[in-house]
Amino acid sequence: AFFFHFGREALKDLQDLKGDLANEAVTFPAKYGFKKSVLLINFLFMLLLILTLLPYIFSIYNRFYLYIVIIGVDCVLTCAGILLWVRQEEKILGLLSHLLKLDMFVGLAAIFIGSRNVVFFN
Repeated sequence: AFFFHFGREALKDLQDLKGDLANEAVTFPAKYGFKKSVLLINFLFMLLLILTLLPYIFSIYNRFYLYIVIIGVDCVLTCAGILLWVRQEEKILGLLSHLLKLDMFVGLAAIFIGSRNVVFFN
């Protein structure tokens, strides 16, 4: 959750870059620029991609967690990272921010459904 929210907040800071520069706000994008911010966000998302596999590897959650997290979370993070490199308009940044907000529910569903204590599937 930490890396997901950190990456999304960094994305929102990137979206607000013009306003932050106009108001002399000290944010990561204002201090280090757009490209380094995109690198930071992609680093956080790549790290998260690896970390999302660990609960399954260590048998904390079942295979349904893995299926949901790979399809519903990791694919979205990968697409968001690619879009950050290709399209950097403010509208796209806003769309990605909202998409990631919705994706939080998919991550929560993966945890709930993948819990070994919840018996939906055998």
